[in-house]
Formats: sequence, C-alpha cells, structure tokens
Amino acid sequence: MATNKHRVTTPLAGNRVEFIMVGTIRVSLNLKNFSLPFSTKRNSDTAKPKPASSFRVNQFDIFFNGKRYAPQEKNKEICIEGEKERMILRPGMVLLKKFLTHDEQGWLNAQGRDSNSNSYLSRRVEIVKICRELGLGPGGFYRPSYENGAKLRLHMMCLGLDWDPQTGKYGNKRLVDGSNPPSIPERFRKLVVKAIQEAQYLIRKECRVSYAERILPSMSPDICIVNFYNNYGRLGLHKDRDETPESIQKGLPVVSFSIGDSAEFIYGDHRDVDKAENAVLDSGDVVIFGGVSRLIFHGVSSIIPNSAPKKLLQDIMLSPGRLNLTFRQY
Repeated sequence: MATNKHRVTTPLAGNRVEFIMVGTIRVSLNLKNFSLPFSTKRNSDTAKPKPASSFRVNQFDIFFNGKRYAPQEKNKEICIEGEKERMILRPGMVLLKKFLTHDEQGWLNAQGRDSNSNSYLSRRVEIVKICRELGLGPGGFYRPSYENGAKLRLHMMCLGLDWDPQTGKYGNKRLVDGSNPPSIPERFRKLVVKAIQEAQYLIRKECRVSYAERILPSMSPDICIVNFYNNYGRLGLHKDRDETPESIQKGLPVVSFSIGDSAEFIYGDHRDVDKAENAVLDSGDVVIFGGVSRLIFHGVSSIIPNSAPKKLLQDIMLSPGRLNLTFRQY
C-alpha cells in the first residue's frame, strides 16, 4: 500500500527545519547555533540560595487575646510555706513544688514594689513578661522542625546560645534565619542558682550527707531553651546530651521551670513510655536533674487544659498552655 510522503525544508534563523510527512507529522530540528527568544532554564537553576539572614520566621506571642476558661478549682493557689513539697525523685533528681510562688524580698525590691504586698506570684509574672518581650524580638519564639521536616509540637526560643533541633548543635546564630539568641537575664540566673542550692539542702537533710554537691553539682547557666506548649503540645522521651563532654561528665544539672497549665512529665532509664515514671508539674514547679541522673530520658506526654492558677491569669494574660524554661551549662 502506497503512503504519501514528502519532505519540506525551510530556513529558520540560519538553521534548517525539516518536516517529513508520513500520514502524521514528525518534526526534526537541526538546532545548531539556534537560540530561542526565551530562556529554558528553571528559576531553581539560576537563582542563588538566599542567605539565612534573608529568611523570616513567623513570630509567636505567648499572650492571649481571647477569653480563657476558669481554671480548675483543685489547682487553686495556696501560698503557705509549710505546704510546699520538696521531694527527691531519684539520686540527683529533685522536684521543688511551688518554688516560683514564694516571695523573695530582694526580687520584689529589685522590681520597685512594696515588700509587704501580697504578690507571691511576682516571680512568675515577671518571667512571663520577660519571655514575651524577648520572644517578640530577634531570635524570639518560632516553631522549629526536625531534619525530616516534621514540626515540633511547641514554639521555642533560645537564650545565651542557639540550639538547632535538626543538627543537635549549639551556635551563636540561629540557622533558620541568622538571628542572634538573646542573653539570659541575670535575674533568671539567680533563680537557677537558688533552686540548685535549695535542692542541695534537701539532699543534705534527707540523705544525711555533707557532700550534696557530689550528688547534685552546682552550675552557672549559659544556655536556656524556652518552650511554649499549647494544649496539644508534647515532647517525646529524649536525653539532653548536646552540651560539651565536660559538662555531661561532671553531671552539671538541667534546671526546668514550669509556668501556666500543668504538664504530665515522664522520665526513666529507657526510651519506653510504658516503663517511664511520671509526675505532674504544676505552675511554679522546678525539676532539677544532674549527677547520675543527668542523662535520664524525659519528656512531656500531655498538657492539662485550664489548670493554670487563677491568680496568675488575673495578673497576666498567658495563652492556654505551658511555658517551660530549661537551663543548662554548655
């Protein structure tokens, strides 16, 4: 069977374009020395990568503009010195219940307040205000992600040195946007030192030892990781092990402040939720772990909604959730 076939050649910009007709059209181009009047390169081929400093992260405000439900009555604040619980959870691990509630003369006077006023929540209020101010500035709160791109279920801000969840390393700049982490306020440092001293006193008293520093060493924090968990926030079991080998070897403790809604805190020797022990961390609680407990697995399994103290919410409009500050020495 015969097939119609013919060849047509036409010039195009000094090049030969050949059409061969065999029932349908097939086009072959001799594109030597031929350039199209537009670019065929993709933007990704020519665009230069943006420096970290050109990226911006979405700012997060820990203050709440809406209406909060009334806190649960069972969490009502009672500021009675004798009712504060101090307990040793395990060697080198101490829980100071309501540590951030009792009044400290020097703290209030430093804020220019009446030393006779009943403002036992002043520590927490000041901490929240300072964190909010720092959190809205450069290096403030953002929602980080892991190396696989998954977002952490919290907002984070680093003070002193930046810690990157993807690399597990500390640095002077935040990799995601090139911002410098704010400094740790001196009043925060003093509270950390006081908390460790109170924990050491408890160890000397309960364990009847004179060398509490060997069980729970002292430290001067140069790193603070501030996390804000909303009501759905949580953090899986993990170890804080990215500090220097010297810091880890000495067992220099991690000191954790809790403010706002209560949290289910889990901890143990293994990365197994079913084997982990748990403790409820209320607003004002401080947990410290160092010495032989320095590399304990720990995490937050849940946040207890509407459990923040009513007085705290009256004094400051903290968003629903938990504000957590963890201090350590690099």
